[in-house]
Amino acid sequence: KFDMRSPSKSGNTHDHFCEQIKLQNDADHREIISAGAAAGLAAAFGSPIGGVMFSWEEASSFWSRKVTWRCFLCTAIAVLTLALMRGTANIGLLSFPDFSNHPEMHIEFLMNFPFLTVTAMASGLLGAFFNSLRQKFGKLRPSSSSHLYRILELLLATAAGILLMYVLAYLAGFWGGCIEKPKSWPEDFGSRFACPKEGQINDLYTLFFSNPDHVIDRIFGAGAETCDNAEHMGALQFRCTFTLASLCVHCLTYLIFMSYAAGLAIPGGLFMPCIMVGASFGLLVGAILSKLLPHWHIVPSMYALVGGTAVLGGVFRASISLVVIVVEGTRQINYIFQVILAVVMSNWVAHNIHSEGVYESDLEKNGTVSFLRSEPSKVLHVMTAEQIMSQSVATVHEVESVDRLLHLLKYTRHNGFPVISKDTQRLEGLILRSQIIVMLHRRAFCDRRGKLLVAEEETTELQNALEHEMQTFHQRQGLWQRHAWSAKESLQRLEIEGEIMNGINESLRSLADYPEMSGPAGEPPGARLFLNFGPYMNQVPLSVRKECSAARAHSLFTAMGLRHLCVVNADNNVVGVITRKDLDHASGSGWWRQNRLNADSINNSGMPLLQSNANLGEIV
Repeated sequence: KFDMRSPSKSGNTHDHFCEQIKLQNDADHREIISAGAAAGLAAAFGSPIGGVMFSWEEASSFWSRKVTWRCFLCTAIAVLTLALMRGTANIGLLSFPDFSNHPEMHIEFLMNFPFLTVTAMASGLLGAFFNSLRQKFGKLRPSSSSHLYRILELLLATAAGILLMYVLAYLAGFWGGCIEKPKSWPEDFGSRFACPKEGQINDLYTLFFSNPDHVIDRIFGAGAETCDNAEHMGALQFRCTFTLASLCVHCLTYLIFMSYAAGLAIPGGLFMPCIMVGASFGLLVGAILSKLLPHWHIVPSMYALVGGTAVLGGVFRASISLVVIVVEGTRQINYIFQVILAVVMSNWVAHNIHSEGVYESDLEKNGTVSFLRSEPSKVLHVMTAEQIMSQSVATVHEVESVDRLLHLLKYTRHNGFPVISKDTQRLEGLILRSQIIVMLHRRAFCDRRGKLLVAEEETTELQNALEHEMQTFHQRQGLWQRHAWSAKESLQRLEIEGEIMNGINESLRSLADYPEMSGPAGEPPGARLFLNFGPYMNQVPLSVRKECSAARAHSLFTAMGLRHLCVVNADNNVVGVITRKDLDHASGSGWWRQNRLNADSINNSGMPLLQSNANLGEIV
């Protein structure tokens, strides 16, 4: 049970400290998620700054300086902890040996610039092809609710994939896939599979079944060493390492495998497969160029890095964060221009083929999330707030009857209710659904004039308890389900209903002490009890005039992390409310639109219709 004593008066240092770190609202939860995403990626790639940039660019729809510091602190602690546990500074998936010991790197970059540009564009196309192929595979796989079929799909896909890799590795011997093991390779790297001679390894089998970290390490380092037995190399072998045919088969097979495995019940990952595909393709291009242009300064490792980065850019559509992650993770600051070139070209090419990255595609496919892009769509620039707002608004008065509040909680899913003046529609404030539930649960009932029914000496104590419980509402589980009353019959809803109704009945039994609160015969019992929102509502809610540009409303949502925005007329009367869903509906029916959120709001001409009966509260 909640302690009725106010934490601010307890004088306990521990309680005061705990009060500072409590998650008090949606913004705190959102910031923790942003920090967690940043810390996870930073630990995975050994890139603390890259983790912060990735969270800002991909994982967060709202950003501030406070979020930046929190994410930076989390990423630094995550990387430091991992480094201490492993006893080395070389951590992360991209911590490979240095392969940039070339005295004329800038000259080599200029000489290779046209070929690197083509490689980056082709790798970006591979990333866009992955996103498209992944969506097509998603239409064929069983529904997420069919758990048995999902498990069977996982088992069959795994078995088929392993069998196909074994068959391809066996066939590699026919195109010269059995090669002499390079002296620079570690003893435990490389496998002799279906190779006739002792000391030979099957390069395609090694690419498929060796540790992915070691495979990428060998791909990035290919071509750096000299070959002692060059006379024994095949025509398709590249500098004692991999054959061109094996690199081509590995790249295409891995691309198809990761496109299907990304949607399995146990996903196969995205980052490392993308790097694997891109590095194989980049090394293949670099090897072909080195054979065609033997006197040109071709650095295959440069092409492998550009290919891996470009595929990541084509899949995720990240820009600055991807550059920082790759440079930090590989410790190859000398290749920063190549990385930037790969990111820019891959994003440009992939955006023209398939405009959405993998995360945006998942949100569109989900169909239950109103995701706002960082920039408003073109149609919003020619529309006003009045055209996109929801016009049927559920409002409350500053002193509202319990009977009407119970009806609103039961039959709506609104997260916030505009508070209007008693005689007009003038906006006075905003009260949240969670605050109403807390007040009902705490039995903070009053009379028609707003005077609390509790004793005068208990008024301050009750208000402190209410304020604290409202701030910590989102930390509670079970009973405190935000939409429990508006969902289907459930145990949580029955518990809330029972507790609140018991409180109302007890308060009604005490009404005999207040003759002035007696009502007419046949009046619902809840109509004689009221809640006073004055001390608890937001008295200065953000609002816009109905003539305001819809693009500006979109900017307010993304810049301030809003969930609802009141729309008023010249007299400050409430005429509508804008939510994320309204903005998502109004964004149009472009070819990128996949989900069902916009299905009912588009007419035959492709323009959004006014949603007079839109559900205001179903927002992210």
